[in-house]
Amino acid sequence: MQPSSTLRSMSRYSLVVERVLPKDEIRVRFPLPAPACYCGGRARLRCQFDSGIPLQKGAAMKKVDYGLSLAQALGVVVYVALVALVMNNAERIFGKMDSILGIVAFLLLFTFSAAVVGTLILGKPLTMFLGGQKKEAVWHLIVTLGWLFLSLITVFIVLLII
Repeated sequence: MQPSSTLRSMSRYSLVVERVLPKDEIRVRFPLPAPACYCGGRARLRCQFDSGIPLQKGAAMKKVDYGLSLAQALGVVVYVALVALVMNNAERIFGKMDSILGIVAFLLLFTFSAAVVGTLILGKPLTMFLGGQKKEAVWHLIVTLGWLFLSLITVFIVLLII
C-alpha cells in the first residue's frame, strides 16, 4: 500500500486516500462511519466504512523482519563458502586447465555469483520499494547489510584465532 495523504471532506470526517485506482478512481477509508463521500472534480470515490485507524502521511513504518534479513545474510555466507570451497579444490576436481575454458568458467562463475548474491541481498528490499514501502525497504537493506558485516567480523575473528 502506498503512503497516503489526508484530505478533508465536506463533513467532520477525515478522508484518507488508500490508493489510486485506474481511471481516476480513488479508494478512501473513514475513521468512523460517514453518511456520504465527497469528491470534487471528475474522480469517483469508492468509500469503505470501517472503524479502523486510517493511515496518515508519516505514519509509523512496519517492523523490519529481522529473521528474513538474517536468513538472506546467512544465504550469502553459505553461498560464498560453497564457491570458495569449489575454487579452493578446483584443480583437484577439474584438473589443470591451460585452455581458455578455465578463464571462461571462472568469469561465468563470477557473473553467476554476482546475480545470486545481488538477488539475495536486494531482492526483498527492491520488491518492498516498488510496492511503496520505501522506508521499510531501506531499513531491510541496512539490517541485511548489518548481518553481513557481523558475519564478516566473525570470519575475521576466526581467522585471527586459527
